[in-house]
Order: sequence, then structure tokens, then C-alpha cells
Amino acid sequence: MPSSKLPERASLEYLKKLAKDRLREIRQTDPRSKLATAQLAVAREHGFSSWRALKADLEQRQTSNAALFLDASAKGDIAVLQGLLANDPGLARTSNDHKWTGLHAAAQHGHSEVVRLLLEHGADPNARESGDHTYALHWAAAQGHVGIARALLDAGGDVHGTGDDHELDVMGWATVFRTPGDNWRDMVSLLLPRGARHHIFSAIAVGDLDLIRKLVKENPKTLDRRMSRFEQAQTPLHFALSRNRYDILDLLIELGAGLEARDNNGQSVLSVAMLRGDRKAIRRLHAAGAKQPPGWEIAPKNRRRKPTGGPSFKASMAKMAHAIKKNVPMLSVPDVGQTLDW
Repeated sequence: MPSSKLPERASLEYLKKLAKDRLREIRQTDPRSKLATAQLAVAREHGFSSWRALKADLEQRQTSNAALFLDASAKGDIAVLQGLLANDPGLARTSNDHKWTGLHAAAQHGHSEVVRLLLEHGADPNARESGDHTYALHWAAAQGHVGIARALLDAGGDVHGTGDDHELDVMGWATVFRTPGDNWRDMVSLLLPRGARHHIFSAIAVGDLDLIRKLVKENPKTLDRRMSRFEQAQTPLHFALSRNRYDILDLLIELGAGLEARDNNGQSVLSVAMLRGDRKAIRRLHAAGAKQPPGWEIAPKNRRRKPTGGPSFKASMAKMAHAIKKNVPMLSVPDVGQTLDW
């Protein structure tokens, strides 16, 4: 029978302290004793055959509690969380292998009570997970959870959120990645007074033409800004096309956006428009002087445009369209055959 029981909140540091204290006691009678002797004594006192077995049990217990904590945070189970935190307040700052914290999970799923509970127990609002390198605030912003975003900001959350892998900042997550509905308006109204700033992609996402003009006037190079590799390095023109905002497409062309810039799929805005069969965009881009994609010929007026190169060209274009559809979900690629025959 073990003579001692590990406390609920035992940690490796706690065990090491026990071993060092025991070593001091042992050395009073045997000065030549080593730490391993003290560690074995501590392990046996707690019912384990070795120090290694004691450590393994502790690590398993901590892993189980952390997994339970993160699951409860995602589900909004306040009762479970309160019990876990009562035994181990440090769980408020725990994370999984991807540095995803309970605060991230609660913010994403809209559990405001959980967010407040975790913040009260010392959760870090500026902890970044390693998947998208985001704060909990990015997820609250994207989901339109205004109350949660406010709580995170009040707790010291960074309103800018610069450095996420999508290179959109918190404002971009609130607008570009927003869920359906009007909560994004309230979210933007919360973020701006706290110091957040719009960029070209958030301005396009909210459809504010005056804001786009202002941003380009302040910095003409903003027309050359790219989205991240995860969004295939789209330009503002590509992004406006993906949102079917022809008014913004016209404005960006008027402001001098480059018509021949290509995304990471190697596609110009015109070639994407052709693959989509988007006649409104095609007419605008042709009128602005966009170059025909290689392999296409421009037929005389009132005749349909056809690609040159025969079946092999058509097959390669179909493959290209599949790649775009797979890698850029925001772009809608209709029937390739009809598009190429148009």
C-alpha cells in the first residue's frame, strides 16, 4: 500500500521538489547517496515501482485532463470546466499539440460564459495556435461573436492580430472570412474604435468603394498587395472577381490595378473570368485592355471566341479549371466545355 497519495494538482516540478527534499534527508545519514535513490524512495511511497512509472502516470493524468478541458471548452460545458479548474487552475493556459487553447475553442464556437471563465482564470487572449498562427480573437471575429471579441479586447487582446498565416489580420478575418449575416457590421464597429485598420481586401469584402479610393490614395502600392498562398496569392482584382463585385472591378481598373498579374495558379484575372464563363467581367477586362490568355484567339465581332490548339488545349484548360476549383473554393468554375466553347 502506498504511504502517500499524489495531490490532484501534482506536477513534475512538485515531484522533483519531493525528490530533492528526500535526498537532503537521506544524505544526513548517507552523504554519498545519489538523486536516483531519493527518486526511487518517492516513487515507492506513492505506490510505484520506479521513478519512471511515477512520471508516466503523472503525464497520462495531465494529458487526460487537458484533453477533457479542451473538449469541454469547445462544447461550452461550464460545469466540467469549473470542476477541472478548481483542481488545476493552470489548465486555463493549456493547449494541444497545435497550441490550440480552450480560449480558441470557446471563441470559435461562441461560448461567451466559457470565455469569461477562462479569462478570469488567467487564460492568455494573445496566445497563438500553430495552425493559422491566430489568436482567439481572429476566430471570434470571423464567426461574428461580438460579445466574445469585446471580452477578449477588454482582457488585453491585440486588436490588430498581425502575423496570421492568411496575412489578413483580425479585420480581415472579420470581413473576408465572415460567416453569413450582418454581425460583421457590429464587429467592424467594435474593432475600429479600438485601433484596427482596414486594408484593401477588407474594404473589398465590405464593398466600400470610398474606402477603397482612400486606401489607394494613401498608398498606391496597395493595388499590388497579394493575399496569402492559402488564397493562391490573389490580387485585389482577383478577389473582387471572386466576390462578383463588378463595381469594384471597374473601380480597381480605373485606379490603375495591373490587369496581367497572375495568381499562384498562373491565372490572370481575365483567364479566371473566362474559366468561370463570367461574361460581365470578360467584357470589362477586354475593354480595359487585358491581354488574351495564350492559346486563345479573338474572333471578329458577333462571332464566338474559341481557343486555339484543339483537343489537347481543351484538356489542359479543363485540368487547370479543376486545379482552381480545388485550390480556390471561393472561385466558382462552371462547366468547362461550355466556357471554352463560348
